[in-house]
Parts: sequence; C-alpha cells; structure tokens
Amino acid sequence: PPIPSYEAFGDPQSFIVADAKADKSVPDGNFATYGFIPVSVSSPDEQRGYWLINISNVTGTITQANFVCKVDRQGSKSSTIEAYWSNGTFTESGITWNNQPCGTTENSTELPCNQTVVDFDHVLNERIGNLTFDISKPVKIVHEQLFYDKHFILLIRHREESKIDQDTLFFSKEDPDPEDKCGLYLAVEGIIPPQIKFSINNTSPRIN
Repeated sequence: PPIPSYEAFGDPQSFIVADAKADKSVPDGNFATYGFIPVSVSSPDEQRGYWLINISNVTGTITQANFVCKVDRQGSKSSTIEAYWSNGTFTESGITWNNQPCGTTENSTELPCNQTVVDFDHVLNERIGNLTFDISKPVKIVHEQLFYDKHFILLIRHREESKIDQDTLFFSKEDPDPEDKCGLYLAVEGIIPPQIKFSINNTSPRIN
C-alpha cells in the first residue's frame, strides 16, 4: 500500500530538485518556469514529464518508495502512463525535447533508460486526483550503489502513442500551492516518524 504522509521520511517534496516538460512540438523549447507539466499524446506531438530526484540526505535503509502526484486528468478515453528511470542529471532551465535524457524515440521499448517500465498507473477521465508510482526498486539501487551518487532521473509518459485524446496535467514545484506538488514518499528502516504527544490533567473542583 502507499506510504501515508505521517510515516514518510523527511519532506517528500524536498527530494525533487528539478522538474520540467519536454514538448515535441517545440523541440528546442524549455518550460522550466511553468507551474504545470502536461503529459499527453493529445495531438501528434507528445509531451513528457521529467523529474530529477536527489536522496543524498536520506539515512538508513530505504524499504519502500512511492512517487505521488496530484494530477488533473482529461480526455475521453482511458489510458496508461508509465514511469521510467535513468542515471544522470539535467538542468531545469536547459532540458528540451531534443536533449532530453531518455532520448526522442516514441517507441517505449527503445527508450535509452536503465530500466523499461518501473511502474504504471491507469488514467481515467476523473479530473483532479492522485497518481502513485511504486519506484522502490530504482530508489534502493540509487541509494545503495555509489555509481549513481544518490540521484536519478524519472520520466513519466503515456504508453499508448496511438491514442490521441489523453492529457494528464501534473503540477510542477513552481506551482504556488504546496498541496499540488509531487513528492517522493520514503519508508526508512529504523526511522520512527514523529509522534503527537498530549496529556490530559484532571483537576477536582474545590468549593470554599
């Protein structure tokens, strides 16, 4: 099951150090300042979402990792969006369709990321809702193996390139509402979340 916020390690939003979209219709365009990240195949030109995640300040052994985003889902058909991961980095103000880390191919099986599909979630025409991706495996690898230097790239895109009426709007870290932003929710072995402590003092009334 997804990790509840009160059991998560640290601030889930703090692990996202960069995010942006890559838009095939504007191949050299950069959209770093936008408050949203559309992931779509609503036209012949695809849009993808990229997130750069840094977990260098996580201590202990990570046992579970969920990437959770509030989204606005639109379209007349159901679809599936998938998360991929890759080593490396990108700059929020520099990423474009042409230089995106996972390449420009539209064939899912040929994306040059370390793994194929990490996880997927179904997108229905539900408007506002949450999508959750279980990315425990890559997060554990990145945290435990020195090669990755405790950071990685996450790509989210629609799987069905042939379906043209799909739009899932993610909110970027530039969005002013903290409730809208994506977060990496981590369960860490041996780390006990803070508890709310309270006490009730009973006093007996006295009549003089």
